[in-house]
Amino acid sequence: MRTHKFQRLRHTIINVMLIAMIALLYCAMSSGASVPATGADIIYKTENKGTVALECVIAWDGQYIAEILDILRTEDARISFVVQGSWADRNRDMLRQIISDGHSILTCGMNYEDTASLSQEELAASIKNAAALTEQITGSKVTAYYCPTDDVSKAMRAAKKAGFDCVRCTVDLLSARGNSEEIKTRAKNSLQDGSIVAFTPTAALTEALSDILAMYRKAGLSVCGVEC
Repeated sequence: MRTHKFQRLRHTIINVMLIAMIALLYCAMSSGASVPATGADIIYKTENKGTVALECVIAWDGQYIAEILDILRTEDARISFVVQGSWADRNRDMLRQIISDGHSILTCGMNYEDTASLSQEELAASIKNAAALTEQITGSKVTAYYCPTDDVSKAMRAAKKAGFDCVRCTVDLLSARGNSEEIKTRAKNSLQDGSIVAFTPTAALTEALSDILAMYRKAGLSVCGVEC
């Protein structure tokens, strides 16, 4: 009888623990934040109340960067731009304009694909080389490393070895998908203190950006870069 009661108690305890773990995971996912690997030191949110930090990830074509800079200038908003070292080298004047307008720079290595394709040691070198090149062009410090993949463990360790914090995002606007109205709908999910919102400079995002900035401000959120 005692053995049977003990087994029932053990099963009850195990079930309670499983339910608690599922509840914690659900809360993390429902907030829009990615769940970091155990012990990973990845920045998903800022610590500043009443702010939303924007990061424009120039992963491929930067065709609409000039238009985005014009909008940010008109709206008096300063954000962060994530640039590849290879893009920085090919677009030096545009990179200098980003800095001149008061925006900050994050790096994703020499190439966007480096996080997935390189070893940890090679990725650390890529981050250091990209940051050094970007700083040489602009005369301004690179503020952090942006991790573009789910291999956060390797990315975090490589960034630390290169001397940078590792940043992801709370919300990705997935701006390469859908039209401007769909992007604005996704932006509603980032109406919370300390969100880091990532987007890419697409035509649809350019059409939506002014309304997104107005949406944040109407919610009482100041727009800033990741370092705010």
